Order: sequence, then structure tokens, then C-alpha cells
Amino acid sequence: MILYASEICDFREDDVSKAIRKIAVRPREEGETAFPDLGTLLKAIKSERSERVNEEEAKRSADEYGAIQEDRRLHPEKYFSVNDLLRDFAKRQEEKRGI
Repeated sequence: MILYASEICDFREDDVSKAIRKIAVRPREEGETAFPDLGTLLKAIKSERSERVNEEEAKRSADEYGAIQEDRRLHPEKYFSVNDLLRDFAKRQEEKRGI
């Protein structure tokens, strides 16, 4: 148990709990022991951590996008479209040529 504890102490408690819960509720394979080997446990914990990090990143990204959309709604003068930029550029070019 000390070996297990020393290996998993660097992971977040919720990641470890979720991994253990998933391992505990799945049916055991033929010849599989009731208590998983360290490698199986670490793989499950890392999977949980990866899933959590991906969810956090997706939420952070969605929050940032929402903040930008809100800012665009409140301050449309700060933003321009590529079409507007190209239209203005073409207009200046025409003015330079005297068209």
C-alpha cells in the first residue's frame, strides 16, 4: 500500500477517487485480481486527469468566447469584419488612382 500511496499522492484526490470508482464497478476479467495492479490504477487516474483537464479547457475556452461575444455586442465599434477592411482598402486604392 505504501508503494501505491507514494505513486498516487501527486494526483488530485478527485481524479484518484473517480478512477478507483470506475475500476471498482466494472466487471473483472478472467483471472484478474480484485485489487488492480499499480499500472492499471495509474492509467485510470491519468485518464481521469486528462478528461478533467480537457473539460476545464473547454469550459475556459467557451467562457472566453462568451466574453468576446458579449464585448462585441456591447462595443461593436471595436470590431470590424474582413469584408469591411477589404472594402475600405479597395476604396482607398480607387481614391489614389482617381477612379
